[in-house]
Amino acid sequence: MTGIVDESGGRYSTTGYDAENRAILTFFGEGANNTQVTYNSDGTATTAYPLGHNATMSFSQTNGLNQIGSIDQSCTPDCNQRWKTRTYDTNGYPASYTDFKGNLTTTQYNSYGLLHIEIDGVGSANQRTTTTVWNGGLREPLTRQVQNAQGTLVTATAWAYNYLDEMNARCEIDPAVPGAMSYTCANTTVPPAGVRQWGYHYCGGVDTVQCPVIGLLLSVDGPRTDVSDVTSYAYYMLDGVNHHHGDLKSITDPLGHVTTYLVYDGAGRVTSMQDANGVVTNLTYTPRGWLATRSVGSAITSFHYWPYGAVKTITDPDNVTTTFTYDGAHRLTDITDAQGNDLHYTLDASGNKTGELIHPVSNSTPVKNLTRIYNTLGQLTTVIDGLNNTVFSASTSTSYDANGNLVNSVDALGYQRQQSFDALNRLSSTIANYNGADPATSNTKTTINRDALDRLASVIDPTALTTTNTFDGLSNRTRLQSPDTGTSNDTFDAAGNRLVHTDAKGIVGTSTYDADNRMASTSYADTTLNVTYKYDEANSVTGCSASSPIGRLTRIVEGNVTTIFCYDVRGNVIQKQQVASTHTDTTLYGYTLANRLNSESTPNHTTISYAYDINGHVSGVTVTPSGASSAPPTVVSGITWMPFGPISSYTLGNGQIITRTYDLNYRLTDLTSPALALHFALDAMGDIKALGNAPGANPATETYNYDPLYRLNKVIESNGSTLESYTYNPTGDRLSKTTTGLAGGAYLYTTGTHQLASIGNASQANDVDGNTTGSVIGANTSGYHYNARNRLDLAQLNGQTVGTYTYNALGERIGKVAATTERYAYNEAGQLIGEYGTTNRDYIWLGGLPVAVIDNTINGSVTSSTVNYVTADQLGTPRAVTNSAGTVIWSWAYQGNPFGEQQPTSTTGYVLNLRYPGQYYDAESGTNYNLNRTYESATGRYLQSDPIGLAGGISTYAYVGGNPLDGLDPLGLINLNLFPVFQDIYLYAQAIPDVPGQYIVGGHGSSTSMSAPDGTPLTPDQIAAMIESDDNYAPGEPVTLVSCDTGVPAADGSPSFAEQLADDLDASVTAPNSIAWLSPDGFYRAAGSYVPSNPDFGPSILEPGQFITYLPTLTLQE
Repeated sequence: MTGIVDESGGRYSTTGYDAENRAILTFFGEGANNTQVTYNSDGTATTAYPLGHNATMSFSQTNGLNQIGSIDQSCTPDCNQRWKTRTYDTNGYPASYTDFKGNLTTTQYNSYGLLHIEIDGVGSANQRTTTTVWNGGLREPLTRQVQNAQGTLVTATAWAYNYLDEMNARCEIDPAVPGAMSYTCANTTVPPAGVRQWGYHYCGGVDTVQCPVIGLLLSVDGPRTDVSDVTSYAYYMLDGVNHHHGDLKSITDPLGHVTTYLVYDGAGRVTSMQDANGVVTNLTYTPRGWLATRSVGSAITSFHYWPYGAVKTITDPDNVTTTFTYDGAHRLTDITDAQGNDLHYTLDASGNKTGELIHPVSNSTPVKNLTRIYNTLGQLTTVIDGLNNTVFSASTSTSYDANGNLVNSVDALGYQRQQSFDALNRLSSTIANYNGADPATSNTKTTINRDALDRLASVIDPTALTTTNTFDGLSNRTRLQSPDTGTSNDTFDAAGNRLVHTDAKGIVGTSTYDADNRMASTSYADTTLNVTYKYDEANSVTGCSASSPIGRLTRIVEGNVTTIFCYDVRGNVIQKQQVASTHTDTTLYGYTLANRLNSESTPNHTTISYAYDINGHVSGVTVTPSGASSAPPTVVSGITWMPFGPISSYTLGNGQIITRTYDLNYRLTDLTSPALALHFALDAMGDIKALGNAPGANPATETYNYDPLYRLNKVIESNGSTLESYTYNPTGDRLSKTTTGLAGGAYLYTTGTHQLASIGNASQANDVDGNTTGSVIGANTSGYHYNARNRLDLAQLNGQTVGTYTYNALGERIGKVAATTERYAYNEAGQLIGEYGTTNRDYIWLGGLPVAVIDNTINGSVTSSTVNYVTADQLGTPRAVTNSAGTVIWSWAYQGNPFGEQQPTSTTGYVLNLRYPGQYYDAESGTNYNLNRTYESATGRYLQSDPIGLAGGISTYAYVGGNPLDGLDPLGLINLNLFPVFQDIYLYAQAIPDVPGQYIVGGHGSSTSMSAPDGTPLTPDQIAAMIESDDNYAPGEPVTLVSCDTGVPAADGSPSFAEQLADDLDASVTAPNSIAWLSPDGFYRAAGSYVPSNPDFGPSILEPGQFITYLPTLTLQE
């Protein structure tokens, strides 16, 4: 075969041969991925790769078979050759592999040619030995054991098979538990402690009841030993109009919830299925077998394809269409939205994206631009942003090590970063400001240690304090030893659900789980904090109307409040009730067919309506206040958006136009409105370096300096005098603050911790969990008390209680008693939407921007409402409030207020307590509630350590890494969590354990895309842009996708989502090759494929999946 002409008539692939009929050339389209092979006279072969790199392979002969023996130089990532040399045993099986850094892997094969022993990193501190015993006849594994460098057995796996050679049991074993290793894995016995067992049962013969075909899977018995966790499968017994015998008819989960597959087409594809709520999903296919439509009721998503099978358009149920264009090599080159805006990719010969341009409709001038340069090896050497800043450079001979790992890079400010990797090619250390001139930050090193199972064993932070994780042989983290939060211990059930958590104070939380492994309850010694989670409850129990509850959280029952959730047929929350003893707060939601929020009714009966443009972006917001009889006032209109980007302008209901101007990196440079004008100058890395009254911040009214770790260290006034200055230790703890304001002086910390002990003459106290419990400043003594959930529930001043606080199980603060008594309501994004009690107020949001506040006055049966309008800055922080006439009635200064210490001003006495995104100011304590913890602006840090630990940054107390002008933390923690906030899995993802040196992204996904929270498909490039725009991401840092099927190649054979993302980031990306399954405690795993794919129920674990690591440019490492 010399080529393939695709269905469009274009030459898709070309292959050339020499006179001996050996392949010497291959390329796609007009020359993409052009690879040529020269067969040399000495028996070697030289491959010329698409970007001009040549590598020569030599071969060895064993038993007359030619096998690769060595390659003269690395060709990673442009080829799949990780090894410099290879040796073989006398049978021709591989005996050793040596990589380009000299790391040695040895292997031994048994007489059946199956891998028996593999030793990775031979002779190193990271040596790992994996021994597999096989059933040679079946060529299936019987046992697999892993030993660490000390020869200690750390984990084991065993399998058992039936007479049909089907796996009928799989056991994961903790060798440290007595008796576990002696257990014989089987599907008929209950395993002892230390064994996690799955049992599988099949049709042993054909019958007339349940087995139309021999060998069909009948049930899977999960690992739980305390409950029955059996998933069962039923099949059609006879051929019918809509099915064949042996087609899967239904799956029944351990709780009896049934998914039914109603109709199959002649090719065996499901065309109609019904979930346990009775909701029917219909699927249609093209004659080629490609998915054409997916419909749930009237919500229809349609797919159209180019003749050769690549997706051409996706039209969602709101009729929003996205178009995809490819080159002759079937590589994606353009994404066009419904308005005609175009995102264009320029690709090099290897398919690397060297250019990204966003063009508005009918305009050749780009509004966003990014350039990448790759060397002949396909390694990323340069990233040039839209303003021609080289924001990433790795172009020297020492930028990458011999194995192709990024080890040295430079940013646009000249700051260097160094990384090192262990013998297993895992990131082991990072050094920020490598060999920098600033002695305070030079060679800031973080060390990362992983165990033989690649689990994070310890992190040594830049101030040499160590965080240690202890795991059992089943990969349960049983102990965390932290310099910030002390030592905590956990126990787990047989399925890996956390049962008992004991924190450093000895406070015990005990959890239970239902048979679907959903958290059912958590209890404490203080029983008022106990939580019960209810699922699947009928509408007669919850009081919901026409809800689809099965498979979903329906109630959270606590001592002080019960929260009730109602759902539509697509799983959207349509009603949430917060029921307390004296009141019930109800929030209602409505959605478009594509699950975009189009209405919201607050507990105060204020109704907010959202309109959308043809791209699916919000175009207008109207509000009907409680008791209103006139037409709904328009709160926001004329909303415009940057192509594939953020909001560019909108008009408030009082007529004020707010314009947000961006540079070619989509960083905001100017915000203009009658109430607020902000003009920024940005440095080459995008940090705000100056503020002014005119574009370009020229002249500057205030300038900002940063240290080489991007932390704000100086605020300079227009006259050149320093308003405030800060110093930090390498980890990010503030060491001093020079100011005329609050909390100036030297900052001291308790030895061996990052817990603040004093500021100047003011002392601080902390508990062993790392919470700030008190401070003494002059004549005032403040005290803070935390409940068993580690939430601030009481604030004192000079021994007197000034505030008490209550929370729900979602972490939301729902009540406060201080000078006034208030209760609070939140939407499903965690934003405050209502404040009731002494205050009666609703908050209106446009995405992450607060746009209006409605104050309601109730006089008997009459409610009068006043609408005021909010203008927010580049982060979404409210800076001005105007009334209907456009008069400013409240403002919070931007200038001279980087950490938010200054108080707002108002000529009318108007009060607004919103602060930085996600924050609410408490006047009684002078602190800010920030959803998951409490922020203290005077110190620029939180009162508590980050609940997600080091995943939020190496400093677990610092607010946004010491960069408040450019960073935001609306949840009080930092994570890229793309799951919809109304789904349980969003909370599960929020609990994913900290993994320093690794960037974790959670969200719904597939082999070709991930989904935004609103369901919008996101390309690898869009995810890459999100990651790269996060100040917490370091170029080259490994990324993990907790997102279904993102590690699976697409159906047309094109690279998986993870592979493409690895290319975009030039970093390793690890992703599941099946379903990513999350537990409530944040534990995630690849749990196997749905049988068949089903969006509402749990996966089959017959063939547990795995996380696959993709190196840049198609280099696969398992």
